[in-house]
Amino acid sequence: MFPSPLILLLLILLVPVAVVQAIKWLIAPILVRRRHKVAAHPAWEQTRDEQLTPEMRDFIGTVVGQFSAEGFHVVSNLHQPNAVANVRAVQVLLVNRATGDQAAVVATLGRSHRTLAFAVRSVFSDGSRVTTGNNPSPGIYPPHPTDQPIKANWLHDARALCELHRRRLAAMGRGRELRIAPAPGTELEHVQREWPASSNIIGKSATSGSIAPANTSGSPGRARS
Repeated sequence: MFPSPLILLLLILLVPVAVVQAIKWLIAPILVRRRHKVAAHPAWEQTRDEQLTPEMRDFIGTVVGQFSAEGFHVVSNLHQPNAVANVRAVQVLLVNRATGDQAAVVATLGRSHRTLAFAVRSVFSDGSRVTTGNNPSPGIYPPHPTDQPIKANWLHDARALCELHRRRLAAMGRGRELRIAPAPGTELEHVQREWPASSNIIGKSATSGSIAPANTSGSPGRARS
């Protein structure tokens, strides 16, 4: 028996959609991964002022100032010269010693795209973690198996992100639980160990037109290592 006209019509309408989705979610990522290689063990060096564009400088300064108002302090300010070809990447790590929470500010600039993002993370003694960030772009690495992340890309202020993170911890019943921060002097090792999570942001700058919100508010400051 031949299919009914209604079924034929549905097939005609659905097949193009299925093809587009297959290209978007299956074929395109494979082609992107082949064209853009992310270094497994990139070099790290202290960020110099001339390595920052004016936009990067303003963004990092503003967000660091907002995190400082929440009790965070800069513990490392690193530039990656070879993480991804044709991508300039800077990562600032902050720690709140009172709570043990960590924060990261990442600014990347590719040939035609840039990403400006930040996140807060709580790491617990059992190895589990909770991450709240505002980067809307998908990454090339799977999430940490014990992490509970969300991407609050509607938030453009680090203070609001910290408040959301606190509420998430409270809702989980972990607001008063001890968090583990990198010990003083081990910040570089910590950044290297966490590189796959950061490269989800940095690698995206080389492969996508997606741009994270950058219209932060507050008084600009200058990040220091």
